[in-house]
Amino acid sequence: KVLFSFVCWGTNNLGPDKPHSFWVMLSQWEVAEPFYRWVKEKHPQIKRVAAISPNDTSGKDTNTAVVKALKALGFEVAADEYYERGTKDFYPILTKILAAKPDMLDVAAAPAGEGGLILKQARELGFKGAKGWTAGTNPFTIIGVAGKDAAEGVWSPANINVRSDFVSATVRRFGAEYEKRYNEVPGVIAVANYAAFDRRCRTRARSTPTRSWRRSPRSPSRRCGDGWSSAARRPTGSTASSCTRS
Repeated sequence: KVLFSFVCWGTNNLGPDKPHSFWVMLSQWEVAEPFYRWVKEKHPQIKRVAAISPNDTSGKDTNTAVVKALKALGFEVAADEYYERGTKDFYPILTKILAAKPDMLDVAAAPAGEGGLILKQARELGFKGAKGWTAGTNPFTIIGVAGKDAAEGVWSPANINVRSDFVSATVRRFGAEYEKRYNEVPGVIAVANYAAFDRRCRTRARSTPTRSWRRSPRSPSRRCGDGWSSAARRPTGSTASSCTRS
């Protein structure tokens, strides 16, 4: 049997008929509603929200959750838009979105690079409203792409700063070793995947002490059970991990 874990997108990957599939971090279904409840309570002037995501499973899953949360909480959905991954010129779709006069722009499931471009170009088009990133992945990347002014004030309920004092020493150590190996700061997806792989392998090792484990070609460590003391072994962008038994 093979355990399959993935970040959080792909709702159809879970179900009674898939007992060995798990997601490794909070999904859009867990974060969208409390995020927008917070927005409503802390920023009551925000009434109209526009969401934009990639035109794929991750984007559709996220926008669906965002729109559902918005409607349930009494917000107006100013726009529910999608773009093709790899897009560099967001001016046409942003012109359409901003014409709907949103109070807030949520880059929803956009990866950090594309999310940064959206925020940068929205600012260039004159958008001065609130900014959200429901499925935010890496604040360092989005700041680097968007620039400090366009990225300033972005709210994200599913993010992590591995250099922050608000995370554990284990996470900070992971971040430092990952950055040393890959020359970039890891985001929440890298942390979640590694933590899930580590926990799964440690649990399996305890429950089946007489069995040996082999590394999947995409696994993040040389051996199961390295734990948080070792560096991350997988590159940014990986969204699933597996551990198979030999």
